[in-house]
Amino acid sequence: MTKIQIDIVLLCHETKNIMIMYKSILRPWLFRMDAEKIHGQIVALLHVYRHFPPVKCLLRAFYRPKATPFQWRNLTFANRVGLSAGFDKEANCFDELSDLGFGFLEVGTVTPEKVTGNPFPRIFRLPENHALVSRTGFNNPGKEVVLKICNGNEKENTFWE
Repeated sequence: MTKIQIDIVLLCHETKNIMIMYKSILRPWLFRMDAEKIHGQIVALLHVYRHFPPVKCLLRAFYRPKATPFQWRNLTFANRVGLSAGFDKEANCFDELSDLGFGFLEVGTVTPEKVTGNPFPRIFRLPENHALVSRTGFNNPGKEVVLKICNGNEKENTFWE
């Protein structure tokens, strides 16, 4: 076996163990909670996590991409697994999310001015279809706030408070 084949086998084994834990413990627990509420709690946890450098170092080491970097046009990604638009609509926890091994992150739609999005409830689970319906709208803090955050001038959540 080549080193790449061994890495793939190890990655598949790690992924299988993580998926078993996710399906048997984490997913049932998360599905008992309101989808938008748990999303907010995860984002809040990421905000707390940013203040613990030793934990950040451990997580970065654990989730360091083992795959060969992927190149598309003039862009190089750490790996092919990314987080699609919508999770970090405020662009204020992408550094923390990148510590989890994502090869790329999308912020989502950014409008010229602040938009609060659709009325609640706006995220619905369809467990029988293994689906989640998101009708959040274009909720975001507006382009000026997102630009400040992306440029490192503002890190704390000011939009939803």
